[in-house]
Amino acid sequence: MEMFDHIGLAPRIDELRERCPGNRFHFRELTLDEQRTPTLDFGRLPGTQYNYYGKVNQNDLDRALRASLAANHALYPEYGVEYLDSVQDGDAVRVRLRHGGEEGTVEEVTVPWLVGTDGSRSSVRAGLGLAFEQREGASMSMSMVDARLEGFRGDRNWVNYYVSEKGFMLVTGLPGGKFRLYLAGELEKLLQDAPPQKAFQQGLDFFDTGARIAEMDWSSTWEIRKIVGETYSKGRVILCGDATHVHSPAGGQGMNACMQDAFNLGWKLALLIQRRAQPGVLESYGAERRPIAQQVTAGADRMHQILFNASIPVAERFKLTQDPAWHDEAILRISALSHNYRGVDGTLGSVELPASAPLPGDRAPDCVLSEQPPRMRLYDALRHPGFTLLVVPESSEQVYAAYAECASQLRRAFGHLVRTLLVTPVRVPGIDPDELLLDPLQQVQATYGGAANQLILVRPDLYIGFRGTLGETLGLQAYVGKWVPAARLGP
Repeated sequence: MEMFDHIGLAPRIDELRERCPGNRFHFRELTLDEQRTPTLDFGRLPGTQYNYYGKVNQNDLDRALRASLAANHALYPEYGVEYLDSVQDGDAVRVRLRHGGEEGTVEEVTVPWLVGTDGSRSSVRAGLGLAFEQREGASMSMSMVDARLEGFRGDRNWVNYYVSEKGFMLVTGLPGGKFRLYLAGELEKLLQDAPPQKAFQQGLDFFDTGARIAEMDWSSTWEIRKIVGETYSKGRVILCGDATHVHSPAGGQGMNACMQDAFNLGWKLALLIQRRAQPGVLESYGAERRPIAQQVTAGADRMHQILFNASIPVAERFKLTQDPAWHDEAILRISALSHNYRGVDGTLGSVELPASAPLPGDRAPDCVLSEQPPRMRLYDALRHPGFTLLVVPESSEQVYAAYAECASQLRRAFGHLVRTLLVTPVRVPGIDPDELLLDPLQQVQATYGGAANQLILVRPDLYIGFRGTLGETLGLQAYVGKWVPAARLGP
């Protein structure tokens, strides 16, 4: 949702989705009253306005994305086009495409870059000869249906996980009145002996949900695998999303992880296409995103333990849900707010920070600057395709002069690729109003920690790149300069 907000699409998604507070776990072998039903409460997520699940039908989301592309960029995705093969030739890639099925016409196009976002069975990846094999643990399968239910005794707003020694079932409501159901473990064997509607009904009865399937749209079964690819790009061919990693669907992290791959890649590829990037910028894509794929897999594994791991008794799985540390780690991982590039990117200067402060490499947390109209959040100031420098000063003419000089240096070096903002509780005479970010409650400093006169540089993909003091502008320029050649560094 934060990524959709960044491109102005969040309000439309809000109209399409149902709001879900989080997960509820129902353990069949244990006697629990409703008050003791373990939950994962996403309302506890800090630093975001989207502290919930947004449940949206895939076809509605697809239409909204296509409408946004058409309205904002006059771009229209082509369907029914098959990738055949490609050849890299110097600074271009020649790609063969087929339109209209096996008997259709073949087209050859030449492009500067080819991005394979074609899933876990990626033809683009296969053409590169890259391995993509599960190295540990046995794969398992899961089945899914969308159906209309009558008499369901649970709360359709929540994602309800039903857990037993024999397997797992998920039940949650969808926009439009239908329900999404999943079935896995021994219970999935019911599908071997009965048609999908009967098998899923037996699962609902097994967990005493009270629900009856009145109508079923479709069903699907797929294999759950756990793979993180070794290579994310080869020359001018780049892999993105499920073409580079697959994992357990526990927690529903897949789309977030794939979209974040694209968000990370997009701004770097844009700079390359515009001929504004330093050589080797694209190497950072795989270096940053592969550790994230491992973080996603680790988070999915934690949920997998609760839902699927038959080697752990149900009573022990229940105990895991009672650990506050497990709860907080789970919601931060599932929401992707804890994913970070620490150790891969980011520069920390001499600024002193409390232990809870976000560091370079962390996602930049959002905060409310003004509740009353005109309402303002920090992310409203970050909604542009460049870097954003937040300067949190103490109130003095000398500091304002230092800020003005810092902003001037950045403009000379990087033009409009770095937007500078002075974060102050009141307006400051002599400072361009477009460079002021009014924060009357000083929420930025409270959220990010640290003393006054600090610099916080946020990357185009909403991650912190640099933190330091107002006296460390050369270090700041050096950090930006590793991404973008500077016209002029220093004063």
